[in-house]
Formats: sequence, structure tokens, C-alpha cells
Amino acid sequence: MPEQRTDRPPVLTVCEALCRALEYEGRHVYIVGRVRFTFEGGWLSQEQCPCTLMWGGQELGSSISLRYVPGHGQRGDYDLIRPLALEKLKEVNQTTQFEEDDCAAVVFGEFRSIYGETYQTALDKRLKERLQKGELGRIRPGFGHLNGSPAGLFGTCDVSSLTPGVEIRRLE
Repeated sequence: MPEQRTDRPPVLTVCEALCRALEYEGRHVYIVGRVRFTFEGGWLSQEQCPCTLMWGGQELGSSISLRYVPGHGQRGDYDLIRPLALEKLKEVNQTTQFEEDDCAAVVFGEFRSIYGETYQTALDKRLKERLQKGELGRIRPGFGHLNGSPAGLFGTCDVSSLTPGVEIRRLE
């Protein structure tokens, strides 16, 4: 397996990023997973993560919302990390069912989660307490459409396909 280098952003699976969210909070990373786009947004996901993400007694899913940030200048060097990304894809394939129209991809951006200081600071203290106690019903904190993801990847959100013959355009 190609080696992770410490002089460049790490290449992670969705589960690796989510299970160690605070370790990667605010860092630029490459994340490998199943990518899906709808009119509501784009997400990377992976099934059967070894950790369970919880908020206020509710189990959260294992997806990362993709958020395009105009003017965010840093871009991924996909040629450089492609061998490692393909190795990470083997891990994703072991746990994740791909439908006919699904595509595997690697995405570069700045990782943020609901557990990070930036997100926690942004939540009003009273709202946060009510969310944690479950007093607001099904409303939960998160990223993307209906706050459906416990994490977001922010930046140019370059998306590089790992599925042979499938082109994916950059989000804008």
C-alpha cells in the first residue's frame, strides 16, 4: 500500500474522517467515498463505520456534505495522491454497496464536524442545550440539506472520480 506522507494532507475514507473528527477538524484532507449529487447538494458517504456518531441520543449517519466556497484557492493534487486514494477505495468497497448510478470519488477540502470548536461556538448555548436534551424534536445540528450530515468538506470541492470511465465536474 502506498504510504501516507506527513508533508501533505492525509487521504482518508469517510469513516476514518468521521470516527476521528476532532483530529481532522479544520484541516485540509482528501476523503474517499461514494459520491452522490442531487438538486439539494452533494455528499460523500460510506456504510458500516466502526464508530457510531451520536447527538442528543440520536444516531447520526455516515456522510459528509460537500460545500463549495467561492474564492477558496487551495486545490487538491489528485495525480499525486491517486495511488493511495485507490487503496482507500478498497476499504470503502468492503463496507459500502454501490448502486448502478453511484460513483466512487476522492474530494479535497477543509474538514468540519458538529463536534468541532467552530461549529460549537456558532451554536447558541441555549439552542445547543435544547438540542442535546432532545427538546426540539427531530431537529438536529449538521451540514447540508436538512442538516443531514455530521460533517462538511469546505473549499473548491474538487471531485476526482475513482470509477473508471466516469467524469465528475467540479462543484460551483
